[in-house]
Amino acid sequence: MKPSRKDIILFMLGNDARYRSGDRNILTKKILKTLKKESPNRYWGYHGSIFGLLALLIVIAYFMVQDAYGDVMPYAYTMLALMFAGIPVLGYTGFKMFETYFAKYPEDFPKL
Repeated sequence: MKPSRKDIILFMLGNDARYRSGDRNILTKKILKTLKKESPNRYWGYHGSIFGLLALLIVIAYFMVQDAYGDVMPYAYTMLALMFAGIPVLGYTGFKMFETYFAKYPEDFPKL
């Protein structure tokens, strides 16, 4: 049976790398390997959003360093706003990645 959106969100919330078990760590690596082969658009969409946000932060930080003797607060506020705006982007792309995997392989979904 395909897991619901609520189940996938609960899976994502409990999938913190600092606290997850060995079984869940293996499952996460399996999900990433499988999606890289079978659904590269989802895989690179998630990782591309991470790299894109990081690149934007680096560009803004570069301009902040260039204007070191001027007013750097607009740059700092822009970086802070970009970090907050990135939270839903990363959450959505991560959710779609897990949803794509569990739609194909619902038997791999762990019992919560």
